[in-house]
Amino acid sequence: MKVILKAALLLLAGSTIAVPSQLPLDSASAEYEDDGAFTGPRLITLIEARQLWKVLNRNSVDPREKRATGFRREKFGEWLDQTCTLGRVSGKCYMREYILLRDASYAQVETLSGRLRIKNGQWTSFYDGRFTSDQKDLQIDHVVPLKEAWISGASTWTELDLNEFNNNVNNLIAVSGDANQDKGSKSPVEYLPDAYICQYVKIWVKIKYKYVLVVDTEEAKALRDVLRDECENERRPEEPTTG
Repeated sequence: MKVILKAALLLLAGSTIAVPSQLPLDSASAEYEDDGAFTGPRLITLIEARQLWKVLNRNSVDPREKRATGFRREKFGEWLDQTCTLGRVSGKCYMREYILLRDASYAQVETLSGRLRIKNGQWTSFYDGRFTSDQKDLQIDHVVPLKEAWISGASTWTELDLNEFNNNVNNLIAVSGDANQDKGSKSPVEYLPDAYICQYVKIWVKIKYKYVLVVDTEEAKALRDVLRDECENERRPEEPTTG
């Protein structure tokens, strides 16, 4: 990742970087462009995904058993502030900015009074592959939806556990508004993305396993089909390209 810093005032290891006169003294800015690698939540390998699927499948349930009532979005609490870092520029940021910065292929950021915001960027929507340079086109979505978690076991969790799930950045992704509305709270039985389908299922399996959330038999079959058919020809994260 190429990092170019254009700092206003940074005190790093006792050194001072010159301050452009038009910027406040407590501000800084930076930009980067990625190397073309996959951006998004930390992925597991295909082998690991298949191993986790086997565990989930052994404990799969009839779809009619996933029917916990009482779901309300507010039970999962609010998103917590994060610390966004780009090169040597760092500041507090909202969860939305954190995910947008992580998922951007290019970004310009600035900090003011300790808070970081994204000035400009470029993104490819995780679900439909749509490119945009307007962050307003994007929404932040839970890959495993909150409602799906609720009916899969989260209805018995404590308030703290629910909020931790809501704030797990490895279950959050930047997607176009249209794609997010198409997906809603659907499981892989009803919805699979047009783009990054293998990565999507890897995240789904990892999150379901991590939080001991049950899968139903139809869901398990949909996951198996992707891991068996769609992922076979996809380069695994641990295998670098050559040439």
